[in-house]
Amino acid sequence: MPEIKAIIFDLDGTLYDRRFIKFFNLMAHAGNLRTLKATNSVRKELKGVELENEEKWKSEFCARSSAALGTSPELIQQWSEQVFYPRFLKILKRFYKARTGTVSLLSTIRNRIPAAVFSDYSRVDERLVNLDIDPELFVLRGNSEASGALKPSARPLLEIAQQLKAEPSKVLIVGDRDDTDGEAARLAGMQFFHVKNNKCWRELINRFQTK
Repeated sequence: MPEIKAIIFDLDGTLYDRRFIKFFNLMAHAGNLRTLKATNSVRKELKGVELENEEKWKSEFCARSSAALGTSPELIQQWSEQVFYPRFLKILKRFYKARTGTVSLLSTIRNRIPAAVFSDYSRVDERLVNLDIDPELFVLRGNSEASGALKPSARPLLEIAQQLKAEPSKVLIVGDRDDTDGEAARLAGMQFFHVKNNKCWRELINRFQTK
């Protein structure tokens, strides 16, 4: 692996194995599957779309979702904040834990280079806590909603690299999806490590532990 001056982790599917999460989400929203499916579709539409900031992202997300459902943007925002995220947090706390060796890896990295975590979903600190990961293991914690652009937008990653004072070519992106995490890394001119499974995660741990 070429020289690395900073590392940015994806969260969902990377720091924990997210198998069955779609099933758990469907079960959690059994009474309002139409809303869940519509908002998920809108998130797919907005992949890589530049909306500048959190206010504009939320406005566009709620406008498109409300149009698809025939309701108001205000109700979509309320559903997201009071229904979707609280249930997401409960699912993580009840069914998921960080991948084996995650805390040790993050502690090792923290002593060598700055590390950040960047997720397409918000409430990053709360989700990390529910996975038994101390948020303070990361120098920076961000999300696409607050940045105004979902992956594979490169801009948020470049902004993080700038804050970490690292050249993009020397930043490593660690993620579980090549079409979002990997493509964002390529667009930003960064390195990418693909966490396809637990075997790949162990390989990443070994690379840092043997340095």
